Amino acid sequence: GWNPIAAVQGMFDTMVGVFASPNNVKSIFAILIVGGMIKLIETMGGVDGLIRALVQKRSIIKSQKGAMLLTWLIGVLVFTTGGMSILVTGTVSAPICKAMKIAPEKNALIVHATSSPVTVSIPFSAMGAFTVGYLGNLAVEAGGSANIYYESLPFFITPLLFIFGTLFVILTGFDFPAMKAKIREYETRVAAEAAEEETQDSGKGKAIYLILPMVILVVCTLSFMFISGKGDFLKGNGMDSFLFAALISMLVTIVMALKDRLLSLDESIGVFLQGCGSMMPIVTILTCAYTFGAVTGVLGTGAFLGNALGSFVPKALIPLMIYFIAACISMATGSLAASSNTIAPIAIPMAAIMGVNLPLAVGAVYSGAVLGDCASMISDNTILTCSTTKCDVMDHVKTQMPYALANAAVSAALFVVLGLIM
Repeated sequence: GWNPIAAVQGMFDTMVGVFASPNNVKSIFAILIVGGMIKLIETMGGVDGLIRALVQKRSIIKSQKGAMLLTWLIGVLVFTTGGMSILVTGTVSAPICKAMKIAPEKNALIVHATSSPVTVSIPFSAMGAFTVGYLGNLAVEAGGSANIYYESLPFFITPLLFIFGTLFVILTGFDFPAMKAKIREYETRVAAEAAEEETQDSGKGKAIYLILPMVILVVCTLSFMFISGKGDFLKGNGMDSFLFAALISMLVTIVMALKDRLLSLDESIGVFLQGCGSMMPIVTILTCAYTFGAVTGVLGTGAFLGNALGSFVPKALIPLMIYFIAACISMATGSLAASSNTIAPIAIPMAAIMGVNLPLAVGAVYSGAVLGDCASMISDNTILTCSTTKCDVMDHVKTQMPYALANAAVSAALFVVLGLIM
């Protein structure tokens, strides 16, 4: 009714409603716990210990390219959930990349590109396991195959381009001007920061202070997923498992601090709370992102875009249209799941009725959804990436956008070609 007072009241009610979602609250708790644990690890010297072990003493990581390849590999291997991939990969890679004088923006690009693009493309990840059954049911109802997820994997063009395109960037050293500018800016101040860090490094830190909590985080998450799934890993509760694992990792970190007499119990709690406090800007942004996503859901953004564009597009361009709509919704909501779950129930029946190749249509849905997830400023994965890599949110968005747009251009061209020939 164009009532601004009612609109503001509704906005605040929606923001409060964000905390009514168990998954939203668990995500916030996970960020706070990991933030506190990282601060403990830094204070104990775990970061300095890892740098000495990998870079200075054993020279395992000898170059910037080696550090970035390690980051890429960890991101690909930790595929359980996008959030877990970012938290583990970002936490481990940030100190290594800093030691090798790699700009946080470049590290953030790699960490983000190997999160949701990987998890959505692997059937035994948490996201993949859900998608297999979800898409199978939709496809069967539309007269398609229950194995449509597997059939559509070759058409997950955008996720594959993010994964292997980032590897190409690492191997060739190619960068867009925005990233080059940030790298130059970082290099102008890195000498002073390195000197300050060197004076602060006591040499007593151990790599195990960082490695053990991270290993426990991964192992416990996988174990709890197996247990919560009653023997079926794919049916486990990923968010609950990660939260429990983070609590255990945090407690183990405190025990190590007490055992080696690095911190007292009071000091450990104080450092942990200080780390939690450092995450409050990220939590605030994440809360606003969840609120914006909820508002767009109430407004029916997804259905509006689908109905507005779906009535006048030729059959051959249907895959491109699906890709465009999924990307728009994902950019607007910051959610891969919201976009794909909004578009898939519309796209699959529509593609079946119009005679469009169903696996191609599904590939367009998830390609568009991944594009928005990786490029949106309000995506929770964008915010998590920045929190673990110590990168400013706006700097990450600005430097990643050219890569995302190049990916989008190639993906769009391929969907046009495939739509014409299939």
